[in-house]
Amino acid sequence: MKSTKIIHLLGLTIAVILISFCGDNSTHPIDIDWKIYKEPREVWNAHNIKNYTITEKVICFCPNAGIDHELFVSNGEIDSIKNSDSKELLTDHSKELFKTIDELFDFLETIDPDSVATFNVEYHDKYGYPAKFFIDFDERMVDEEIGYELKNLQIK
Repeated sequence: MKSTKIIHLLGLTIAVILISFCGDNSTHPIDIDWKIYKEPREVWNAHNIKNYTITEKVICFCPNAGIDHELFVSNGEIDSIKNSDSKELLTDHSKELFKTIDELFDFLETIDPDSVATFNVEYHDKYGYPAKFFIDFDERMVDEEIGYELKNLQIK
């Protein structure tokens, strides 16, 4: 009788432990209280990041598109851009498509989502920057779409 109670108690304890591990496992690894900041740009600005490197891919029908490039940003300005595969530095005239995170926010803020055919934006969970977006300005036109993918942010 005593051994049966011990087994039941042990089983109940194990069940409680297992149940405690169930539930919503989603986490937001951020040091900022999300309730304070309503918009992704506010989250980005709260981090006050001005010196960083990030991998950026531009998606469009244009030169250097579809290839990962490393952007080196100092004091909020692009210092240099390097092709991630070939390690070749881009010349000045090849840099015009690439933008800092602040410039991407500025660009996105000029777009009225209701006036374009497609407007999709995903923001980074922790830092709030636009990690991926795609805009098709007119579904009847070809090759006017543009998108960006950002990853591997390294703060300097």
